[in-house]
Amino acid sequence: MSRDSHSAAASVAAVVLAIAATVAFHLSPQVPLGVPWDEPGKVSQILNNHNNFYHPILMLQIARIANLWFAASDSASVLDLGRTMAAVSGSLLVFAAITLTRRVTEDSLALGAGLLTAVAPLTVLHSQIFKEDIFVAPWLILGLIALDDLRQCPTPRPAVVFGIAAGLAASAKYAGLILVPLCLLMPIWAKVRLFAYYRTATLALGTALAVFCVVNFPLFLTPRIFISSLHHETNHALTGHYIRHHGLYSNFLFTWNANLLPGLCDTLALAGILGASIIVVRWRANPPILRSLAVFALAWYLMHELSPLKPFPEGVRHMTVMAAVFAVFALVAARFVVSWLSPPLSLLVTAALIGGISVAPAIRSFELVRSAPNDTRLIAEHLVQGLGGSVAWFVEDFEDTGYGVRLSDARPLKVIEESADFLVVNELLAERYIFSLTLPGQSQFTRDVAAKYQALLRRPALLVTSKVGYFAFRNLPVRIIALQGDPHELEIAATRFGSLPDAKLQIAPVK
Repeated sequence: MSRDSHSAAASVAAVVLAIAATVAFHLSPQVPLGVPWDEPGKVSQILNNHNNFYHPILMLQIARIANLWFAASDSASVLDLGRTMAAVSGSLLVFAAITLTRRVTEDSLALGAGLLTAVAPLTVLHSQIFKEDIFVAPWLILGLIALDDLRQCPTPRPAVVFGIAAGLAASAKYAGLILVPLCLLMPIWAKVRLFAYYRTATLALGTALAVFCVVNFPLFLTPRIFISSLHHETNHALTGHYIRHHGLYSNFLFTWNANLLPGLCDTLALAGILGASIIVVRWRANPPILRSLAVFALAWYLMHELSPLKPFPEGVRHMTVMAAVFAVFALVAARFVVSWLSPPLSLLVTAALIGGISVAPAIRSFELVRSAPNDTRLIAEHLVQGLGGSVAWFVEDFEDTGYGVRLSDARPLKVIEESADFLVVNELLAERYIFSLTLPGQSQFTRDVAAKYQALLRRPALLVTSKVGYFAFRNLPVRIIALQGDPHELEIAATRFGSLPDAKLQIAPVK
């Protein structure tokens, strides 16, 4: 087979793998509207043709354009459409990982990077929810590819292509702007013709701005909303959301331990670290695009680690793009390990290594997806329906659960306790607030909420957990607390509910 034929076959295989990923992401079991708690807000914006601009609106615009064909008119159908677009975006991330890897290794092995990206929980679970992170991820990787083209050939065409990718990344999430400083600073780690590069980089950044304005054109109709929301989100990133967790508090390992390890699984995470280390040690010997990928990975990690905004565990979504990054790094590691072997054997051993690395994340993703019908939130909703008395949910201010007690509720705890017979709380959120009492620099509001949680967790309760474990928005431990209601009703409800294959019901120990 000629080189061109082999390249064409690899391109077809990459497209087939991406399409297969779309189908798998979309058809796998999913949780209903409301489990990922800010999906209802996205759906509402589409139905009401409104934009709050807490995030740029690429994902909303994509869904709106698709809806011109599908004509979804209710929350459930709009959510299904949005999640379908998320699945397509997830498959684009798979394709982007393959495309980048083809620049540094054999076409056939580049499919391994696509496979690793496709099976990582970071990709799988976020391709099933209508959130902005899966929409920004592919454009970040495609932007790095386009930036490499601009480095090699600083002419208008590559500049416009990079500008489109950078504009779409910024239109998906404000953090997508990271491609702008990477473009401006690239001569630090890659050789370029400075005058020609910066001349065309100006065109690239102008194109990016134009793309951002076109996608987000409603901002010109409601500039006050846009400016207010942008200020809110910037302040959010700089000061944290209620709980302030600075990187120093966890030796800059919070993002690694809380987000990357669970989202990649040990094999892919460690193989990726090995590959990144090889790139750093052999810095000048590596292609510039690998150096750019390493710089991007470090910048993306530090950007989130340095921010005191560290939601847990749903903050894992911020690392979605790292599924592709670590997949490429893992392939670099595999190629290095077998570099002493002859070409035919080295290809086979590399493929075997990639297959072995993919097993753990694939199994983890399968377990999480399979557990969707028995998500802890759904079980708790069914349980409380059988309780004799009123039920409230203790939720963050932006959540919509019908009858909810907000974290910002300034009423004394005694009054809150008298407002319902039973109270449902997110166990991990409660633990995070209580843990914040050990951290310096917390607001009085945060300490007041933590004190309320401390008092609530001393009451009799039923704890709903998953045998599969939690990840992102899935299977978060739920505590049903008896306030005015009879604690024995919790035991009766748990007995009545019976045994479940993926869930565990137990009377919670008082904390």
